[in-house]
Parts: sequence; structure tokens; C-alpha cells
Amino acid sequence: MFVIIQAHEYQKYAFILDQMFRLRKKVFADILGWNVPVIGPFERDSYDSLCPAYLVWCDETRTRLYGGMRLMPTTGPTLLYDVFRATFPQAANLVAPGIWEGTRMCIDEEAIADDFPEVDAGRAFSMLLLALCECGWAQRQESSSILASWRRARPCFGSTAAIGRTTPSADTLNTLWLPILKTMG
Repeated sequence: MFVIIQAHEYQKYAFILDQMFRLRKKVFADILGWNVPVIGPFERDSYDSLCPAYLVWCDETRTRLYGGMRLMPTTGPTLLYDVFRATFPQAANLVAPGIWEGTRMCIDEEAIADDFPEVDAGRAFSMLLLALCECGWAQRQESSSILASWRRARPCFGSTAAIGRTTPSADTLNTLWLPILKTMG
């Protein structure tokens, strides 16, 4: 099941959020080698202290995590503008109440393989993206953008136009800003 966890629900979903921050450390720090803040077994950054919403994929009992991402409105601080603004065209204006940013998207490939052996990593990543689209439509978002590791996400996207591209480096690992949801206003 896919669940949106808002700030007032953090305590209710503390166990699954704990798993998500552990998964983020595993994926972004340990596997991808990104230079991200790690405290013990968790990866958390300053944006997590701004009360974002989290989209998580978990089992029916909400005790086993399969994946998740952080969601933030672009009207406040975001990675998109604070860190990656220089990577997309000057004409691109991605700040509006109806535009949200999705970051730190990751899946637990081992948990998915155990519980859904017929679902490969690419399909699992795509399912999480589709859940984000459904979330956006339900909230009447105009668009959503996601920062994705292109190396991990490439099998999930057919032809898509990037709005910006980072220069490959140890910190970015060839990342890409992708517009993944465009609905009629």
C-alpha cells in the first residue's frame, strides 16, 4: 500500500519512517556514495526538519517498508532551488503552490524481492513514481519534479525531457531533474 505521511502523523508512523531513513542511508550514502548527512544508521538532511510529507510504500500492516520519497511544496526551501537551480534553464520557473518536489526517492530491492519476486527494481521504481502521480492528481498539483539518480532510474523512463542536468561528479553521480507529472490546471 502507498501512504502519505504528513507532519502531524510522524508519531503514528514512526516505525516506518525509521525504516525509511535507514533505507535512505543504505541507498544514498552506502550504495551510491553520495555526500549526504548521516547520523548513525540514518540519512536525514535539513529539509527533513521542515515538516515535509513522505510518500511511502509499505505492507498492509505498515511495518515493512518497500520504498519512499520526501515531498515538499516548491513555495518553500527545496533542493531544486537551493542546490540545483544552476542546472536548469533560466526560463524555468518551478515555484508555485501547485508544484511539489519529490526527493530522496528510493526502494528496498531486497524487501521487494522477498515479498514480490515477480517485481524487478525498475518496475518497483515505476510503481512508486505512479503512486506519486496519483498523489499529485488527488491534490490537484500542476506538476511534480523529482531528483533521480539516472543510473538507477534510467530503466524506468522511456523518452522524457529533462529540465536540467547536473555535471557528473562524486556528489551528483549523474543526476537528473525530471518533470514527472503534468496535469491540466
